[in-house]
Amino acid sequence: MRRLSFIFASIAITLWGLAVQAAPRVSISGSEIDVEGIAPGGEALLFGVARATENYAITAHRTTMVLEDSDLDGTVTFDYGGTVPLRSVWLGIDLATGEHAEASPVGFSSRELPWPPQAIPAALNRLELDNALLQVVLVRPRAAAPSNEAHGVWTVRTGDGGLADSDGTQNGRVRVELSDFKSVDGSGSPPKQVTPEDRLFVIDLLSLQWSASGRPGEEP
Repeated sequence: MRRLSFIFASIAITLWGLAVQAAPRVSISGSEIDVEGIAPGGEALLFGVARATENYAITAHRTTMVLEDSDLDGTVTFDYGGTVPLRSVWLGIDLATGEHAEASPVGFSSRELPWPPQAIPAALNRLELDNALLQVVLVRPRAAAPSNEAHGVWTVRTGDGGLADSDGTQNGRVRVELSDFKSVDGSGSPPKQVTPEDRLFVIDLLSLQWSASGRPGEEP
């Protein structure tokens, strides 16, 4: 009987571990955006862009915020401060695993684009993307951070020919150096190189199309 109890306990622990590793879920209701399915007591990054008309002009509101599950229920909530705009895209990223999910309000369908295979050159110290105006996020998951480097979240806004475009020309392509990324969560300087465990997320501020690099452990 003791052996059987041990087997059941082992199965329960294994299933719990699989649940923790599962991708989170993002849901939107009124002014609130929930990221569900993270480890109890964990943290999630909410990364989103909303386009709304203000004073006859279209404005892109960017959100990059780390949310802590302080009540240990595996869910974190962000209050937008008003009804979440229809034209918006929201990514919820589990900072322990790097797994992510995406949602937009009912009535708007965002479009995910494949991660460009040549986005990261051999030097691993920058990104090269064919877009005009972008917000980029780099996540180094807690579970994947090398022992000599911190986990964390960094972001940069970039535009063709300016705004952290290191090639300095309007050529339909942006080149973003990792050194230009800024910390979101107080984790200090950005990594010097991208590793296979890192996750990269890009939202086009004009079209709201988005891309994500490979799953943790895969080549980005």
